Amino acid sequence: MYSRRLKTFILIFIIFISICLIRLVQLQIFECNDSREKIDQIGLAPARSIPTLRGSILDRHGEAIATEQPKFYLSISYKLTRLLDDRFWESNALIRMQSKGVTKAQAMRYWKNRLSDDIDALNEILERIDSLPNTNKDAALAQIDKINDKLWKMREYFAWKRNMPRSKKFSEYKEKYSQTQRLIMEAEINDLAEMKNNWYELAELKEMSDQVAAQEEFAANPNVKINAKAIRVYPFKSAACQVIGWVNPKHSDKKLFEHDRFLSYKNGELSGYWGLEYILEPFLRGARGEIVQKKRSLKAEHTPRKFGTDVKISIDIKLQKAIESLITNPEKNKNYKLPTGAILIDVPSGEILAMVSTPTFDLNKMRSEFSKVAGNNNPNKPLESRALYRTYPPGSSIKPFIYIIGLEEGYVSRDEIISCPPVPEKNWPKCWLQRQWSCHDDQWRDDGGNIGENALRGSCNIYFTKLANRMKPRTLQKWLWDFGFGHRILQSPDFDLIDKNIDVSELKNRNLNESSGSIANKRLVKSPTSFDQIGPLYKSERKWFGMGQGNLYVNLLQVANAYATIARGGIYMTPVLYTNIAAPSTMEVRDLNLKKTTLDSLYRGLYAVVNKYHGTAYSTFKKANFKSIGITVYGKTGSTQKPENAWFSGFAKDTSGRSIAIAVVVEGGQHGSSDAAPIGRDILELCWEFGYLGNAEHKNNDNN
Repeated sequence: MYSRRLKTFILIFIIFISICLIRLVQLQIFECNDSREKIDQIGLAPARSIPTLRGSILDRHGEAIATEQPKFYLSISYKLTRLLDDRFWESNALIRMQSKGVTKAQAMRYWKNRLSDDIDALNEILERIDSLPNTNKDAALAQIDKINDKLWKMREYFAWKRNMPRSKKFSEYKEKYSQTQRLIMEAEINDLAEMKNNWYELAELKEMSDQVAAQEEFAANPNVKINAKAIRVYPFKSAACQVIGWVNPKHSDKKLFEHDRFLSYKNGELSGYWGLEYILEPFLRGARGEIVQKKRSLKAEHTPRKFGTDVKISIDIKLQKAIESLITNPEKNKNYKLPTGAILIDVPSGEILAMVSTPTFDLNKMRSEFSKVAGNNNPNKPLESRALYRTYPPGSSIKPFIYIIGLEEGYVSRDEIISCPPVPEKNWPKCWLQRQWSCHDDQWRDDGGNIGENALRGSCNIYFTKLANRMKPRTLQKWLWDFGFGHRILQSPDFDLIDKNIDVSELKNRNLNESSGSIANKRLVKSPTSFDQIGPLYKSERKWFGMGQGNLYVNLLQVANAYATIARGGIYMTPVLYTNIAAPSTMEVRDLNLKKTTLDSLYRGLYAVVNKYHGTAYSTFKKANFKSIGITVYGKTGSTQKPENAWFSGFAKDTSGRSIAIAVVVEGGQHGSSDAAPIGRDILELCWEFGYLGNAEHKNNDNN
């Protein structure tokens, strides 16, 4: 009997020892690393995050157009600001009255006595603020009111959600509880991090002298803090505003960085919200650093922060600003109130020098004025870029391309006359000159007749509508496609250059909001990427395409780039905006193989538009004296009806081989010659002043 008990005891002992040994092996082999990590964590001080800096956006000369700048603030805690909030006193008095059965006066006296030290501290801060050079007590009090309103709204929200978790309407909370009940519930919301850990800006210390004075005044005051933080600043305010965009605490790219704790957003951090600030967020976003201090060690573990990448674009921001000022100046532009777009392209490189859209808005104020700028009450829609997003019938600005197709495909010869008689033909568009009781047959009777070069010079609708009507629809469309119409053409950033561990597969089509336009009657896809995706063009539509109307819609960049293609002798190039984050391999360069005879005839026609009598832009340019500074201008005016828009497009070359392509559209403008051409002329003069065109010696002599 004892032997059996002994055997049972020995068996249990062996089993116990075996379990202990197995667990020991498991700890040693399988959980060793985890255990070490847990041991290492014991004695760690809280990690300290090191803020990063967002990359800057720079213009072609390295001028910062969106950058981080440090700003200094005198800050205060909610513990003190709440003392100037009547809701705080009222609610806490109600709570004491209910719990202690005292009068309101007794409750108030209790709280005043209990918080007397804090009240004295707040009064002292306000008095000292009044003594600083560029701050005052009244402004500080107004700021405290804003802080208190913000925090009390948070109290209201959480009181509603905690007491009515299933409610979807705040009005239900107000209906269910009386004002007294709500005040008590809101006063009990005192566990929010925003109430305990945050410092709130009381006054900005703009000058160095203000910062020094504040430091001297408050150095020993634990209730005041001088905070420095990076602020996104746009030094040129409204210049290129639709292109640059702005930042916002709303994080559109949260998922892009969610798997990296140093890249992921914290509350209050800013991210790109519009324009390049949004498009380039993967480049501009920097990674936070971290310092972890072990309490048992004097040495801290340091993860260095990484600043965001600076991005350089091709725009000359000072030239851009000068053009915007020109367009909106009532003394220089009679149509200064009309929405206007303008684009300049450096012909040899394809780089965009200016991308203008008016009206504009101040980027530094957009977070506070967004509803005012973007609201439905703003009929001019400043957020919509007239350079990229808006599309227009091109009017007569399309005629040079119709002429090229006609010559290249043999639909017309250079010397062939297409008659523009004094009496309009039935079922055919009218020529603008026919409306003035004249015709191009008469105008060019002694100058070779209504041939292509003269038709360009006088912008004859009859010539180009009849020429386009001869063309095979698909041939017409294919040529327009090859010149860049009907599809997006702006080069995208090369996101493979990003030095962060993120998935870039979803970023390939990320770019500024550019419209494709239309070169068809039926749309097969929204944003075609190949000619096969272009829908059909009805034969009846061809004549309308010949005068830039019907279902032909273009954006301003497409027009400027197509004229740049002409200026290069038929070499198409993708327009370039990003200069340090775009791979050369993604830039399309192709030769349209235009015949020299085609180009010579085309150049003569576009030259005559600007430089010869009866040219539609001649009266605008005849006093400009471009020839004296070594500049030759080739251009085309245009206008459309329903909707009314005025156009000027073309290019300018100088004797040194430099060349600039230009396109201008004025919404609501009636005539390209009188509404758009003067703007184009003045912009080309600015190109000379900024050194992009013309004889530099003449400029220096003029300035002297």
